[in-house]
Amino acid sequence: MSDAERAAEPQQGYTRHFPVSWQELHRDAKALAWRLSSLNHIRGVVAVTRGGLVPAAIVARELDIRLIDTFCV
Repeated sequence: MSDAERAAEPQQGYTRHFPVSWQELHRDAKALAWRLSSLNHIRGVVAVTRGGLVPAAIVARELDIRLIDTFCV
């Protein structure tokens, strides 16, 4: 099967949805940063591009980390 044929097929994916507000996302990302702040050897953040860029940016900002790399899926 070619890539074009595979892309045209309906995708089997997650059927459950968990809506999250921007306020919840921001709160949880800040809470994660607070928990990670005790680890003094963090030099950068790796973000999964499928929904992880905004939380990664919040965590990086809270930890004063300038390096954010991405992992594309």
